[in-house]
Amino acid sequence: MVDFDSRGQYNGKLLDVPVHRLLPEGMTVIDGEALSRLPQRNRNAFEAVIDDFGVRSAKAQGLGAVITTVRKMMYTDQRLLVHRGERTVNGIIKTGRKKLFIRESVSGKMHEIEPLCVLDFYVHESKQRSGLGKVLFEEMLRNEGVRPHELGYDRPSPKLLGFLRKHYKLSNYEPQTNNFVVFKSYFDAPPPDSSSRARAANRHGAGPGRRQEAPSFFSGSSEPDRRGGGKHPPAVHAAAPQEWAAHDAHDARGRGPQGQQGEVQ
Repeated sequence: MVDFDSRGQYNGKLLDVPVHRLLPEGMTVIDGEALSRLPQRNRNAFEAVIDDFGVRSAKAQGLGAVITTVRKMMYTDQRLLVHRGERTVNGIIKTGRKKLFIRESVSGKMHEIEPLCVLDFYVHESKQRSGLGKVLFEEMLRNEGVRPHELGYDRPSPKLLGFLRKHYKLSNYEPQTNNFVVFKSYFDAPPPDSSSRARAANRHGAGPGRRQEAPSFFSGSSEPDRRGGGKHPPAVHAAAPQEWAAHDAHDARGRGPQGQQGEVQ
């Protein structure tokens, strides 16, 4: 977990906007498109948190490059789910859609698919083996309206593969040159009917700044295959962009002579 306080300190760094104003306690969904519309000072504060967790995740997985940053998320369909405690940020999971070519080794058949993918998944070391990873993953499934075998997984670590095997009985896949894992059950699951898609679309009609209900699972019927996940409206569920002006005015009134914000009442 990474500590923060109500005066704007995050991991020893003073932010323009305190973490508790960016992320409500519990789960927050951060939409890449909405990040691009935020005022610079708010985006800078998000950068301090998100980029920090991106670095931690890359280090934990032994990756040669950081894959989760605000700049890489901006103007994309990627969504980041962040877990925040009372005074700590604890974990992230990032999703986005990818066009993939998956080959069956026996038949040599090539499938062109465009699944929603888990692109990054990290729980702070101090919170691992506490059940938080399962909570994050389940909330992502609920928010995206998918089941675990309907997702692709980008370069999953041995820990993630073990997690999927333990909790969801997923283990049957063929290694691919693109390093994505798509389980064989992805191709076995029949697509739901159109009414499921309609219910999912309606649920995703929630506006920016409001937590959405979980969409129903649905699958596209046209090629390339686009199973799972609806088209999300741009949203930073912590606060909609139009709300930042009110927050900023409140911050200005609450700052003391040294520019630090007063305690939350």
